[in-house]
Amino acid sequence: MKNLLSLVLLIAIICQSGLAQNTKMRSSKIPGLPNVEKPSATKDAADLNKELSKIFKAPSTNEFSFENGGIENAENTYQQYVKWCADLIANGGRARVVSATIANRYRYADGLSEEMSGFDVRAKEIKKEFDKSIEEKRSLSNFYLAKKYVVYWETAMTLMPDDKVFAENHDIATKLVSEMGTLEQVKAKANANNNDRLLSVKIPAAIRKDANTENIFKKAFKEEGWNETISIVNLRDNDWKIVKNNITGVILGRTQTASIATKNQKGDCILYTFTIMQDYTGSGYQTNAHRSSHNAVPMACENIK
Repeated sequence: MKNLLSLVLLIAIICQSGLAQNTKMRSSKIPGLPNVEKPSATKDAADLNKELSKIFKAPSTNEFSFENGGIENAENTYQQYVKWCADLIANGGRARVVSATIANRYRYADGLSEEMSGFDVRAKEIKKEFDKSIEEKRSLSNFYLAKKYVVYWETAMTLMPDDKVFAENHDIATKLVSEMGTLEQVKAKANANNNDRLLSVKIPAAIRKDANTENIFKKAFKEEGWNETISIVNLRDNDWKIVKNNITGVILGRTQTASIATKNQKGDCILYTFTIMQDYTGSGYQTNAHRSSHNAVPMACENIK
């Protein structure tokens, strides 16, 4: 009995020693971070996939909003993204990807899977929109989007150097940013595009001249309360057009359309296609008219002649 008790005690000591050794192996510390246990490959792979999902979320111009904070807001958003990527790489990102792959726990982030194929088409779409943009803030949003893509693909290329598509996409993004130019060049291009558009807007010639009808247009326009100075009223119809109810055929009134060029209080010029209506009274038409519909486009003030 005594010998049996001794044997049991010996086995317990050996098991405890083995457990301590195994625990020590699992609890090796991360260099520079005392008292922090290194996670298992499975646990770290789960954490890594969460980090990659954030970093490789499909980029969008909506991230770089100029409505609140302007360029500073967009620049801060961009720099924050750069930091996320740099931190992941600096903290062993490449080795973690390899470890997760060996453990069969690594997977591409959803955004990365969406973006990695066909990025050349995406880049062309961004460039096309950039080239025709007449709004400075929209051009800048596309500029920052292109810059983010450079970091996006550089990070993917660093973490997964064996996937050649990442290097190819990085080259495409780098070329895109180079073609856009500097921040100031981006602004200048948008303003130049806008100026070209303003200069392309011409006032249609008047179909006829009638001072009385022109005054009716001026009065109806001013009653809208837009506080704009009317420069030109060019009539676009030869006469009034009768408007009837589509179902009953009852006369509702009559309309005319004119091109009206104005200048607002900021000094910007606008060309309106402005339609007025005189309501039918049952025996005739009201003397005054009201706006029936309109559309408006900005124009160069030098085109008002």
